[in-house]
Amino acid sequence: MKVISIVLAILLSSLLLILIPVSSVVFSANASILKPYHSQSYFVESGIYPELKQKLKLSILGYKNQEEENKASLLDSIRNKIFNKAFDSVVTDDFVALKMFTLQNSFWDYMTDKSNHIAAIPIPELSAALTKLIDQQILPTLVKQQMKEQLKKNLADSIDIIQLMDIQTKKLENTKEKYLLFKREAWLVYFLMFIVLALSVLLSYLRKYRIKWIGVCMTVGGMITMLIWIPKVRYLQNIPISDDMQDLSRGINQLAAAASNDFMLQLSIAAAIAILIGLAVIWLSPRNADSSQK
Repeated sequence: MKVISIVLAILLSSLLLILIPVSSVVFSANASILKPYHSQSYFVESGIYPELKQKLKLSILGYKNQEEENKASLLDSIRNKIFNKAFDSVVTDDFVALKMFTLQNSFWDYMTDKSNHIAAIPIPELSAALTKLIDQQILPTLVKQQMKEQLKKNLADSIDIIQLMDIQTKKLENTKEKYLLFKREAWLVYFLMFIVLALSVLLSYLRKYRIKWIGVCMTVGGMITMLIWIPKVRYLQNIPISDDMQDLSRGINQLAAAASNDFMLQLSIAAAIAILIGLAVIWLSPRNADSSQK
């Protein structure tokens, strides 16, 4: 019976050393980067709004980058100048922030299965301002009409951000499936952690073991979390970016940095809590042992 108890203690100790770092990572992800409707703060911190404005502007004009706009014809240059004036008068940083807030709500509605699609961003203000500004120009009526027709091809009352960012529908669906699967499996990890802890305490009670070994496992598990996971997360801050998105590279990297920093903060807190609880258990263990002997 003593041998079986020792084997069980070794097995439970090993499980604790595995489950503490894993559950810390799962908890930290759910409390930061995977927390629904929590991503707005990352966009504000990243400073990506000016780059999104420029990307949106070039997309509506029908250009892939600034170099293509610089090569525009005379008529297109006049059109672009008018458009830029209308665009800048309407699309401010606050405007982009509001539309991104709407987009993120729609994104998380989709990811949490509250909706079956990500809604387009409504921008009726831009087309109205553009039409008004073109009508105010001292130009032939035919030229004004041509400008409106050219811009109408690329400017609607709403923008499909998924198409703008060149995100494949299948890839988006796979991301949603993985997210929902992760959420379900997170509860399994928490449940396993609870069961292993309960069995460890029960074994200590039945065999009159000091609970110090549980505290040691929790302390070491917290240290493993800090030593292994936190350095690895820093590699996530430099993510690969496609050629079409290079004009957003700085903002995307800053966005990834903001998200990973939040994740690391939550992970550090979880690891520190595990270490502190473990140290407390170690400190209380002799007292528990003495009281049980009485």
